[in-house]
Amino acid sequence: MLRTKSGLPKFCSWHSDRDGGKRRVRVRHGGSLTYLPADLIPWSEAFMRQYAAALEGGEASARRDSRIVPGSINELVESYYKLVFPLLKNSTQAMRRGILESFRRQHGDKRVAHLQREHVVAIINEKAATPHAANNLRKIVRHLLEHAVEIRMIAHNPALRTKRFKVGGGFHTWTDEEIALYRAHWPLGTQQRLAMELALGLTVRRSDLALIGPQHVRGDKIAVHHSRMTARC
Repeated sequence: MLRTKSGLPKFCSWHSDRDGGKRRVRVRHGGSLTYLPADLIPWSEAFMRQYAAALEGGEASARRDSRIVPGSINELVESYYKLVFPLLKNSTQAMRRGILESFRRQHGDKRVAHLQREHVVAIINEKAATPHAANNLRKIVRHLLEHAVEIRMIAHNPALRTKRFKVGGGFHTWTDEEIALYRAHWPLGTQQRLAMELALGLTVRRSDLALIGPQHVRGDKIAVHHSRMTARC
């Protein structure tokens, strides 16, 4: 096995994650880019198994590229993987890849330039029975077609004027009787009771509540800031 100047196998290089700065190995081969888990030790048995799988995936990607129709959704998805995925967290990549692969299996050979708003709406409406899935597909397709605009496959994003599906009817507000039942079940000193009392007494969002700690206690008061989108306590 050829060892490069970095001390890694061929086609490998070091990469530091943007979220937390973890150092991991990435494998670029056959037009495919794979990031190996940060806890793998180079040249270990587990590392070499993952490395071999990445090489096999790269070769499969190269074979697939040779069959891809220019200007198709398949070509757009491959471009998205190569140019956009390296900028995303691993968890985001995994979520989007599942949706993209399902999308391309159904529509991969279609021409991106022929997509109109009514086509995108029809594709999203196929998942109307599960609004969450429909909304997730809509979000990913919007990102994908925005990338198509950036690489000049199309002039305008036909998914921008599509509408989200309504999900559920909101959350039930507890009555005084329900709060009393909760207090009876979870006594003072439990985390469940603490969380409920903080939420009830401070009337903060869940995202704000998760950030509250001892550092926010000011004498007999708790200093918090109610944010609109993300918490800033």
